[in-house]
Amino acid sequence: MKGTRSKLPPLNAIRAFDAIARQESMSKAALELGISPPSVTHHLQTLEEFLGTKLIARTTNSITLTPQGRMYSDAIRPGFDILINATDSLMRHEVSGPLRITCVPTLAISWLAEQLAALELRFPGLHIQCDFSPVPLSFDRNTVDFAIRYGGGDYVDADSELLFTDKIAPVCTPETARLIENVDDYLKLTRLPSPESTPEGRSTWYYWAKSFYSEEYARKFEISLGHAVKGSRFTVEVLKVSQCVAMMDYVTVGEEVRRGNLVSPFNQWVDAPYGYYLLTPKRRSQREATKQLRALLKRTVNQIMRP
Repeated sequence: MKGTRSKLPPLNAIRAFDAIARQESMSKAALELGISPPSVTHHLQTLEEFLGTKLIARTTNSITLTPQGRMYSDAIRPGFDILINATDSLMRHEVSGPLRITCVPTLAISWLAEQLAALELRFPGLHIQCDFSPVPLSFDRNTVDFAIRYGGGDYVDADSELLFTDKIAPVCTPETARLIENVDDYLKLTRLPSPESTPEGRSTWYYWAKSFYSEEYARKFEISLGHAVKGSRFTVEVLKVSQCVAMMDYVTVGEEVRRGNLVSPFNQWVDAPYGYYLLTPKRRSQREATKQLRALLKRTVNQIMRP
């Protein structure tokens, strides 16, 4: 049949014989291959039985290739050289290729940029490609090396590790905050809905209120939310120019809060229902640059979490 090859001996047996021929020692061949000397002997016997000829001649203190063994060794060695060179070439391409990162646009971009700059100092010549578009993640297309996503941590074809859990709280301008004397006053204002929901499908307003008050009271916060606004960054801009209040995550509004442009009236921050996760492909080995980036992000994430 077209494309088929004649029957070959087991590859492990060929590898064992090649190591014996180069090392001229059974024990050294075993050490090179990371197996026991009896296993090397077994592989050699398998190959000799397959070929129907002796490949080495044993003496008390040494081994010598037979004429057939020398001929076979000389014939197979170029094949191993080709495999080694092909593997090295592919690995060099992997190391020198771009590090492809995708990240949710809500994450603190300035913080992430600092860590990427630090990574470039450790890996001179490293080319980093960043994608901040909120598109569905797919590792199976081999287009992403590293991802940061906001969610529950269950992602297909990816190993996930929690980076941090965000905080959420009602947020508004200092001027609007002066109109809020107690929690009931939130219900009198225009409350912008969050684009996110809990794993149970409840609003984050309900989730937040239930963290501090009764479930019956929390249900009031799911009614008449007001304007429909999608997009966390746009919500921030709406808050800054109107008498509205919104349930916001600290990663999105932290900088505005630190500058005094926005406040959380009672400073009642709670853990968000989801977290930010570091994701890497399941069926691909991680590059050293990816491992270093993961360590950098975990070590410096506290810079953006100070509510």
